[in-house]
Amino acid sequence: MRTFLHSGDMGDIIYALSAMKAVGGGKLFLDVSGGADRSVVQIPRGRTKFNDAAFEFMLPLLVDQTYISEVARWAGEDVDHDLDRFREHACEKVNIADMHMRVVGCLPNDVADPWLRSDPTPIAKVVVSRSLRYHGNYSFWESFTRRDHDWVFVGTPFEHQVFETVFETRVPYFDVPTAYELARVIAGAELFVGNQNLCRAVAEGLKKNVIVEEYPRVPNTRFVREGAVYV
Repeated sequence: MRTFLHSGDMGDIIYALSAMKAVGGGKLFLDVSGGADRSVVQIPRGRTKFNDAAFEFMLPLLVDQTYISEVARWAGEDVDHDLDRFREHACEKVNIADMHMRVVGCLPNDVADPWLRSDPTPIAKVVVSRSLRYHGNYSFWESFTRRDHDWVFVGTPFEHQVFETVFETRVPYFDVPTAYELARVIAGAELFVGNQNLCRAVAEGLKKNVIVEEYPRVPNTRFVREGAVYV
């Protein structure tokens, strides 16, 4: 059985699953120190934000994937694939999933097929999410939020508050206690609209129709496929 290691962030782990699935799956270790003991490279603060709370948030979705045999906290075990090395393959024209593909020895292929499964929970036709980082198109949101939608916002309560304040709009907030519930809500929608955050990663893993606000400096969640629009 192959073994894999990742230390986050959460969206990066979601993209990493495409590579894990491509080579047949196995056991996934997650480093709840955020890679602090290993000095995760190319992170200015020397680690990611991944911790025990993030582990518990992600766990139900991860164990629901048929190619993942087990998920465990990393305690120094040797692994076959250190997926944190995806950062060594970063470049402007490669998305995060393909970076992970290179770590496991697969050629980048834009990951055309879904690598996440989730039973849908239809809550609204449109699921919206916008984190506090990776912004690139204020004008798009100004226009989008002026139209009527059957929509909900997913993310943190503070992100929801900022979104409503900045764009002077009202959108129902839907709390998702774990990534499992998050995936079900996105799976049950017709469209996901958001920026380069965890929710966008889940939407891509499910291959939902998406409108993505790209971060111009690092547009690394671009997948060239039907149903994906970038603004």
